[in-house]
Amino acid sequence: MIDIEDRLTFDERSTVDYILAMRKRWADTLYPALAEEYRADGAPAQTAEEAGERFRDLNPYSWFSHLERVQQKMLWKTAGDAVISRRDDLIDQQGEVQAPKGKLVLNPEVELPDWYTDFDIHIQPGGFFSDDLSAYVYEFGARIVMRDWALAPSPSRH
Repeated sequence: MIDIEDRLTFDERSTVDYILAMRKRWADTLYPALAEEYRADGAPAQTAEEAGERFRDLNPYSWFSHLERVQQKMLWKTAGDAVISRRDDLIDQQGEVQAPKGKLVLNPEVELPDWYTDFDIHIQPGGFFSDDLSAYVYEFGARIVMRDWALAPSPSRH
């Protein structure tokens, strides 16, 4: 099975490293600042709506949310570009997959709900169901995120 990460060009690897560095600053600098300011702002909120309103009013929130969205968009663009540039190899590989141990048969009559199809979940364009290569994009992007999460300092996980 082709491992896209093992085949990244220098430019692609540099972009992935940049995104990881940005995610780390988001997790180890902005998140703790936001959490600290929230705690200093008073008693914990009683509802999710109240917490959301309070967060939006905090000074670090605009930077936190902006950086979260920007790095997520950069991640999926980088992952998508890496997959598309290896399209032929990946499609060839799909025909070489070993015989499965079981069989999954999807009912073609089932319609996916609007909440699933109308939005790019995690900002991945088209989600991971939209075409034959979208699962590769998701797997590669998720692996980058999970590796980043595993390397993040523990205070950022609260």
